[in-house]
Amino acid sequence: MRDQFLTLRRLSLHILFFLFTISTGTLLAQEVSSAYPPLPEGIKPTNLTPKELKEVEELKERHLKMLKRGDYKEASRCLNLIALTYWNHMKLWEAIDYYDSSLVLNEKVGNNSGIAKINNNLGMIYSDLLQFDKSYNYFYMTLKERKANKEKLGVYSALINLAVVAENLNKNKVAIEHLQEALSIAIELNDVPLMRSCYGMLSENYEKVGDMDNAKKNFELYRTFNEMVHRVKETAMEKDKDLMKLRAELAETQKEKKELELKAVKEELGLTKEELYSFETQYRDLLDTANIRDLQIALLKTEEKEKNMKLERQKELNEWHKQQTKYQRIQRNFFIVLTLLCIVVLALFWKSYQEKKSSNIALQEKQTQILEQNLLLSEKNKNIQKSINYAKRIQSGVMEPLEHLSHILPESFIFFQPCSTVSGDFYWFKEVERDGERLVLLAGVDCTGHGVPGAFVSLLGKSFLDQVVAEGIIDPDQVLLEMDYRISRALHKDSHGTMDGMDMAFCVINREKAYMEYAGAHFPLVYFQDGEVNYIKGARYSIGGYHGKGRKPHFPVHRIDITKPTRFYTYSDGYIDQFGGKKDRRFTSKRMRELLKHIHQDNSERQKELLQVNLKNWMKETSQTDDILVIGALVCSNMEQEWEGLQKHSNNRLTTS
Repeated sequence: MRDQFLTLRRLSLHILFFLFTISTGTLLAQEVSSAYPPLPEGIKPTNLTPKELKEVEELKERHLKMLKRGDYKEASRCLNLIALTYWNHMKLWEAIDYYDSSLVLNEKVGNNSGIAKINNNLGMIYSDLLQFDKSYNYFYMTLKERKANKEKLGVYSALINLAVVAENLNKNKVAIEHLQEALSIAIELNDVPLMRSCYGMLSENYEKVGDMDNAKKNFELYRTFNEMVHRVKETAMEKDKDLMKLRAELAETQKEKKELELKAVKEELGLTKEELYSFETQYRDLLDTANIRDLQIALLKTEEKEKNMKLERQKELNEWHKQQTKYQRIQRNFFIVLTLLCIVVLALFWKSYQEKKSSNIALQEKQTQILEQNLLLSEKNKNIQKSINYAKRIQSGVMEPLEHLSHILPESFIFFQPCSTVSGDFYWFKEVERDGERLVLLAGVDCTGHGVPGAFVSLLGKSFLDQVVAEGIIDPDQVLLEMDYRISRALHKDSHGTMDGMDMAFCVINREKAYMEYAGAHFPLVYFQDGEVNYIKGARYSIGGYHGKGRKPHFPVHRIDITKPTRFYTYSDGYIDQFGGKKDRRFTSKRMRELLKHIHQDNSERQKELLQVNLKNWMKETSQTDDILVIGALVCSNMEQEWEGLQKHSNNRLTTS
């Protein structure tokens, strides 16, 4: 059935290309937004910026020029860039149209690698559209192309995508088959993070088909490999520094070597015309005498070969005599060695007895030393803990007191629970004035790691955020871009190759004009109006992360009307990634939205208390895995409406109670 789909797909692509070339590309230049089906709930497209619209038009013009020249590969690249722009703005149907058109051109030129990438992108988009049957078919085509091209990592990625879609289609046995094949590739590549992902997904799918033994076995493997990944990340930074130093020294050595070689070649080529003529004359004389010398050499070789054969026969005879003598010597030596061996064994028994006596004495001395070292280690641990506690006081002193937030946003809360003594998550808020308008700025940040490493990055992030706002930059997308630039430069990403960074949400609240703006980097926003839940995903970029060579991140701005009371929340991944429950699994983003929907009509203090109680009940005996940060607030166009909204929510809760 799947092969029939592939055949029909190729046929339709060729027909589309024929119609496409007749119309000289004018069909692709048209925008058909009104004919598209509605997008699933939770996906909200954003408009292209004027700069992006201009770039799209330029790409369309270049696409048509390349099409007329017959350069289909460049024409398809233009279409891919247009599709990616629409995809970044969640205009999924438009992205599908342009990817389909690009697929036609890639089929025409036989670009199998390009076909695989486009099919993979279409599979991801249809997955976002919840059309999992189509998504599965596109991922399957990607798998076939990548297997044909023998791309091991590409095959692994396609298998994982097929497993995820199969799980959404409740075809868990099919998902297990894909995951087993992906696991074999990860083992062959000896890639620990890839193996960890396979074991985690296998555990979930085995559990869904009722095979609890395999589910538990794979979950234990997932935990083991997860710990290995964290240990490797901690040591990778030091190794990367040494490696970059060695590479720099090697590059300098190679540069000096090339300069010396170039100088030598120039000196060799510095011959005069007279010298070249002399060499040519000598070469011709040598050719004239070459035949006579070849005959003399052949005769000498024949005589030498006969001598060598005689010597070889004599050597073989001598070797046979040596072997006979050696055999007799071995027999004599065997009896000598056997006698010595008996003497040595007796001596070893005696020595072993003496060593046991001395080792018992040494063991008692070592036990005494171990007890003394344990006492010393305990004292050092106390001193280290004191230093960490002092660091916590410094970190707490740097952040704004929570009670100040109640003066800016009366109905608000911050649920902040570090995993260790110090935290890699932090909150930030400020009230500023621009053009005579009072604006409330609010941010939640999740730095790489937790504990002491995360705390270092959080102090750096807080300092940069203060600087950016002090310089008058308060538009959410511009704040995130400036933070990305400063974090990357501060951590020397180009020279050290580190992956440190942060996830972040930044909100601007304007009560006077009744709107709120939000932009996020892997940091979502959930808000409620009239009891209706709305969910906005953060951008797929991290602050200070690696975005690809020469590629600039894009953080869309979302504007929300707050003329009526609006309750909003933003949170780090610590709460939703916490393990617990009856099956010791992640809390998940879906459960988080359901919990917020259940509590959003309570007052802020009660909401914070319910979040804490729910987390405690979920974790039970499980330890906390990451820092937790949840920010919530009730806003509207002015303070009077805000207090009325608060009173309305309080009355509703009292009535339902």
